[in-house]
Amino acid sequence: MTWSRRQFLTGVGVLAAVSGTAGRVVAKNVEYQWGALRHGA
Repeated sequence: MTWSRRQFLTGVGVLAAVSGTAGRVVAKNVEYQWGALRHGA
């Protein structure tokens, strides 16, 4: 299976967008949990 340059760049862009969004969600959850722990929840 050969990938054209445009297909490759599109795939990389999609991966970056997905991982970036997931990273933000995870960071938000971790931050929330740390805040709850710190406040003795």
